[in-house]
Amino acid sequence: LGVTGLMEVGDSFSEFGFSHEDLVMNVAGAALGYLFLRNDALSRRVDFRVEYSFDGGRDYKPDFTTDYERLKYLFAFKADGFESINNRYLNYLELHLGYYTRGYADYVPDSGVDRRERNLYAGIGINVGKLIAPLWKTRTFEYLQLPYTYISVEKNLND
Repeated sequence: LGVTGLMEVGDSFSEFGFSHEDLVMNVAGAALGYLFLRNDALSRRVDFRVEYSFDGGRDYKPDFTTDYERLKYLFAFKADGFESINNRYLNYLELHLGYYTRGYADYVPDSGVDRRERNLYAGIGINVGKLIAPLWKTRTFEYLQLPYTYISVEKNLND
């Protein structure tokens, strides 16, 4: 929260300006992290993840810190975390609920062209962390969602 708060103060001196909305989301993110840290049962059942897509073309240079055009945010509800699901194959599945935007980086006000999108999606995916656990014990996939590891339905909120 301290680092993101300082970044927001830094933005206040740039062309972007201070954003109350960003600060609120920074506080919400820190609170969510604290909630997962303090509640082990919740942490076993739900992950909050970020997905970054590298589909930017040949000249694309990845920038994880400011390239919001390729980010997705999601909650993954892991079947493995629910004691009532006893099927060993179903335990590799998870339900995704997510949000992402597109078209904001290229948007020019008063241009007459508005391709901005705000999207919600739901999907069924593979619990990659559980899948590779016999080979590699890591918590990386509690935070990182690999692209193309789920099937989703999406709704553009601008339609």
